[in-house]
Amino acid sequence: MTLKQWQARMAKPSLILSLVYTITFIYPVYFYPTTSLIKEICRWTNHLVWAIFAIDYIVMLKLAPAKKKFVKSHIFELALVALPFVR
Repeated sequence: MTLKQWQARMAKPSLILSLVYTITFIYPVYFYPTTSLIKEICRWTNHLVWAIFAIDYIVMLKLAPAKKKFVKSHIFELALVALPFVR
């Protein structure tokens, strides 16, 4: 599988996961106060989606023919994957 094929295959799932992440990030704030169960579900869902995005970035990096060029041209995606880990 090539990088282009992987990106085409993951376009819709990535969009859906982005929406899920946004909803579960905003829900506990917007509908405050929420139960601790809802907060935990949202928190674990966010972690799961982040992990999937990290795996997706790693797969794309492995499939990229020029790794350094890929990292330089996808710095925004790298930041989106790396920054939540730092907090």
